Amino acid sequence: MTWASAILIPYFKVGLELSNAQAALVAVASFVSYFIFSIPSSSFLNLVGYKKGLIIGLFVMSSGALLFIPAALSQQYSIFLVAIFVISIGMVLLQTAANPYVTIIGPRESTAQRMGFMGMANRLGGVLTQLIFSSILLRDAGDISHQLTITSPAEKELILTEYLSKVISPYIFLALFFVIVAGLIYFSNIPNLKDEEENKITEGIERKSILSFPYLALGVLALFLDGSISVAVNNSILYGDALGIPFTVSRHFSTYALTFTLIGFFGNTLLIPKYLTQQKAVVLCAITGFTLTMLTFFTNGVISVWFLLAQAFLSAFTWGSIWGLAIRNLGKYTKLGSALLLMTLISYAIAPIIFGKIIDLNPMYPRWAVLILIPTYFYLFYYGKWGYKVENWKK
Repeated sequence: MTWASAILIPYFKVGLELSNAQAALVAVASFVSYFIFSIPSSSFLNLVGYKKGLIIGLFVMSSGALLFIPAALSQQYSIFLVAIFVISIGMVLLQTAANPYVTIIGPRESTAQRMGFMGMANRLGGVLTQLIFSSILLRDAGDISHQLTITSPAEKELILTEYLSKVISPYIFLALFFVIVAGLIYFSNIPNLKDEEENKITEGIERKSILSFPYLALGVLALFLDGSISVAVNNSILYGDALGIPFTVSRHFSTYALTFTLIGFFGNTLLIPKYLTQQKAVVLCAITGFTLTMLTFFTNGVISVWFLLAQAFLSAFTWGSIWGLAIRNLGKYTKLGSALLLMTLISYAIAPIIFGKIIDLNPMYPRWAVLILIPTYFYLFYYGKWGYKVENWKK
């Protein structure tokens, strides 16, 4: 559901007449819950079990989807943000449950490959979600934005009321869908993750706390910075709009980005670890990403956007590879390590505000916004080359 944010941001920008920075609060509402609830979700899942946790998460998401109804009828941005936040809390529960399974069910060297399969399914769902949402919510956004500048206040109110009501039907459908999936899980046989399975990967390493794993701490920072790549790409619609690209063209950018990501995850599953190690993947992506960022900055128009979108291909490799390098050999700390890594999605809430604010402050030269990716690629190069090897803080 977080992929809907890329559509909701320009939708609310038009329907609620927001600035780029204000519209970016959608991303804040979508991802801040990962920072707040990742560790509590891990404890909660230990208490109720993974199956019940999945069901509860889906019902939470359903209730959040239904909140879109009063939000649209009242045209209150704050209620929309609360609804998105509630949905994201349910998402945290789902992901906290799923990621440890993916890590432990096979060799750590192929973690990125398994994450790739999961990412492919996630992005495929994202592509479908964005295609559907874009066709419903953004189809007339360009014309409506123009109409709002030439109509009277009374006519403007009618236009905005009708436009914002478009979001009600899709979210009612989603609410029902989440309930149906919860029912299917209830009648299925999903095994619980066993602690002894986690302990199998300790390889004799005994640590006093989660802080005793330097490569995990460095990996948490790597994943946090890595989020800025996806954020920049996911905001390609706003970036394209700032470059003066017609909305009829730019509204498809987020779908193109997801398609690139989907192709990247497919390549991930084919190349890692058979032909490419996780650490080499991170290094190569850092070098390539830096080059693409420079090309994005020094070009203009649609070409600049395409260089930005191409970086979605890289993010498909870096996410799973960093995860696999950071969570290895954690033993009994695997669930907590997974929660810490999941918390890094807070960057998806912080980076959009920075990205949007830079565009707002530099309307004549929005390409300055992409430079936030430079520190990310420098650090990813460090982590893939040396950081993942750090086993002891004293070395």
